[in-house]
Amino acid sequence: MSEVRIDREQFDWAQPTITGDQLRQLPSPPIGGDRDIYEELTAGEDKLIEIGAVVQLKEHGETRFFTAPHHVTPGA
Repeated sequence: MSEVRIDREQFDWAQPTITGDQLRQLPSPPIGGDRDIYEELTAGEDKLIEIGAVVQLKEHGETRFFTAPHHVTPGA
């Protein structure tokens, strides 16, 4: 069982991988298309997770993700 955390909410996932679409369906209500999902990485920049992407989850510990608006208006 893998632990997935999205925006501070924890979910258990029985598979070693998860797709971007499956990530969107975990919370209730699901994450809408107006938001992007990023994987928090320990080194380097966070990784944008596309709908069809397959993410390898950590075997021990949790894999963390966060959402952000899809379109950011500078200065708004």
